[in-house]
Amino acid sequence: GMFLKTTNGGQNWFVPAPLPDSIYYLIGAWFVNTRIGYVTGDASTSVGEACLLKTTNGGLSWRRLTIPDSIVTLRNIEFTDSLRGIAVGYELTHGTTQGIILRTGDGGATWERHRFSAVDNFTDVSFASATTSFIVGINTSLTAAVYKSTNGGASWYPLPFSPDSVLLNGVRFVKGT
Repeated sequence: GMFLKTTNGGQNWFVPAPLPDSIYYLIGAWFVNTRIGYVTGDASTSVGEACLLKTTNGGLSWRRLTIPDSIVTLRNIEFTDSLRGIAVGYELTHGTTQGIILRTGDGGATWERHRFSAVDNFTDVSFASATTSFIVGINTSLTAAVYKSTNGGASWYPLPFSPDSVLLNGVRFVKGT
């Protein structure tokens, strides 16, 4: 895996520092500010070893955060501030995949896990405000999965989505809308 950085609006890119050993794929990224950032990825050449990295110096160094071993992939991550954030993906439990949400309130030191047995995979997360967020993915019935939280990710409820045959890979909201 490689992390590239620009400081001039994308005209030039450089590698500020190597990632920790055995990080093969970077999937999602979110920077809280110019110093603090998070990336999701795979720590294996085969799918099945999700990783979560954090930088506090703009990408000059990265450290791996502790997440549960059962998580296969973390697709994306977003933070509302330097402490509160959510990562989404899926895990494998007893041979069955299920969507998972990881939520932190301490900058990634600890993660609270929410499991969704009716969801095969969550693919993206977006905060509309500090307390309202949306997650999209794919249900086990291969239909669109859309969930909303209005309390900072403490609880989630499904939203209807039509046409349900559309598979959702991303979602974005302008803050405050």
